[in-house]
Amino acid sequence: MGKFIIETNNLSFGYDKMVPVFDKINLQVETSAIYGFVGPNGAGKTTLIRLLLGLLPHQTGQITLFGKHLANNRIDILSRLGCLVEQPSLYENLTGRDNLRITCMIRGLPKHSIHTVLKMTGLTDAADKRVDAYSLGMKQRLGLAMALLPEPALLVLDEPVNGLDPTGIIEVRELLIHLNKEYGTTIFLSSHLLSELEKLVTHIGVLQKGALVFQGSTAELETIQQQQSFVIVDTSNNQACFSLLKNDSSLISFKGDQLMVPYRDKMEIGDLCKKIVLAGLSIYEVKVVQHDLEDIFMKLTTN
Repeated sequence: MGKFIIETNNLSFGYDKMVPVFDKINLQVETSAIYGFVGPNGAGKTTLIRLLLGLLPHQTGQITLFGKHLANNRIDILSRLGCLVEQPSLYENLTGRDNLRITCMIRGLPKHSIHTVLKMTGLTDAADKRVDAYSLGMKQRLGLAMALLPEPALLVLDEPVNGLDPTGIIEVRELLIHLNKEYGTTIFLSSHLLSELEKLVTHIGVLQKGALVFQGSTAELETIQQQQSFVIVDTSNNQACFSLLKNDSSLISFKGDQLMVPYRDKMEIGDLCKKIVLAGLSIYEVKVVQHDLEDIFMKLTTN
């Protein structure tokens, strides 16, 4: 299969060829990763997912899944993945179990996995209830159960926790982490819940104005996060403190009346405080300000 389970090469697409949704996207999703795909509304996330699933004819560039070109191996590729795109298509006058049986019949899958996916998604007790009596969150979990029926090596999910309450979100998160760690399932998902993605993903891609403005591991993202973090320092004489510290860092500056010092690690904060106290200054406040995924996302998408 190679290093990347999903790869695009200069993929471009537009519903109107004169106005591209995105241009020359080079997406690389590593095998066994949990890849979070984010971007502002209208950035083209769902469109790209539909292209990866062969639901739209791509215009230029190449799409490769499992090391095979989608254009020439669509049936083989789709048999090896599970997907949930936006709201699942369900037979609401039938039970949850019947919906799963029909999915098995259409896809030629054995029915023995129905019990397993119902248990995994927490729908065992509701399996024999009509779907029109399900809540939005239950319907979303049934869609996820349908995606899990083929025991896929790759799960492609568009807003998988849409409509779920906090408990349901946690359950789905734990399920996806379990699938990834225990079975090596690669998961590619989009979500607007950045705080939730931060707890789940191993890699992330940020789509903005038709381009991938960031793509990499969470470790790389943490490096960016650390580079943008700083320490707020307030002392009995901030001007004297500035003079004391400016030789150590040319990046020290004022933020209002307080000092702003680049943050690297806890050890450096200890040394900083010691130096200030030894200079005879009183420390009123030392506060680390670290950017989370939402802050970084805003910086990447507001240029």
